[in-house]
Amino acid sequence: MTRMRRDPRRADDGAAAVEFALLFPIFIIVLMGTISAGTAFSKQINITQAARETSRFGATLTYNAAKGAPGGTVNDWLNKVSPVGQAAAGPPTDPIGGHDNLCVAMIDVTVPATPLLSRIQDGVIEAGKTCDDVAPIVGLGPRYVQVVVKRKANFFAVFLNKDLTLRSASTTPYEPGNAPAPTP
Repeated sequence: MTRMRRDPRRADDGAAAVEFALLFPIFIIVLMGTISAGTAFSKQINITQAARETSRFGATLTYNAAKGAPGGTVNDWLNKVSPVGQAAAGPPTDPIGGHDNLCVAMIDVTVPATPLLSRIQDGVIEAGKTCDDVAPIVGLGPRYVQVVVKRKANFFAVFLNKDLTLRSASTTPYEPGNAPAPTP
């Protein structure tokens, strides 16, 4: 009786290809999810930094410094602070940075019955409103700056596709005494 010998090297032929074919789709899903989540996280960091930077700038800018001469108004202040937020966040077309919506508000609660609420949102100045209709914060101080930045993002991982709205807000007490001197 003759026995056939099998070559041990031939027993595993094709096993690696089958394992690769089974695991490759899972690897691609995890890889795409990681890249997508990293991009969304980067966008969130960008708008958070932009909101904080704009809020700090607005909190130290006096009404007079906003116009560059005595007699500046809240609208002058808003027109000076808003471009700083737009520059900090980046243009809406920026794939990683950018913003879809920027709101800068000055809230003055020194007169509780009729607080001064003024905002500039998407280039439009509106009196009597705060950003995203956020109520004035009690105990923060008589005046404060409120900045809200929003950005849409997409999370994509082959079978999972979700649209996200990233939002970041910053509120800083108004400190006009610490403002830098206006540049000549």
